[in-house]
Amino acid sequence: METQAVIVISTYPSREEALKTGEQAVNQRLAACAQVSSEITSTYRWEGKVCTENEYQLNLKTIKEREAELIAFIRKHHPYQVAELIVIPLSSTSSEYLAWMRKVTRENI
Repeated sequence: METQAVIVISTYPSREEALKTGEQAVNQRLAACAQVSSEITSTYRWEGKVCTENEYQLNLKTIKEREAELIAFIRKHHPYQVAELIVIPLSSTSSEYLAWMRKVTRENI
């Protein structure tokens, strides 16, 4: 079976929390790469009210085989009661990049 790459997206109330989660995910080999966006503004409905808050988006690039562990890690450590967890499968990734992702997320498993 060929390895597939995915991006797991979540949002955080502070840049520090997003950076910490991304760093931990990479250190634990759950993700090959973590990227934190600049501040974004999110509008959503929560507990009957429309809320607008500033957040930071965390994009975690990993392989499909590590997706479930990465999602469990995010759920366990996320500051929100309901964490945004969106998984986007990548239909095309360069063979070199995919090989690198596979190598850095699979060592010591």
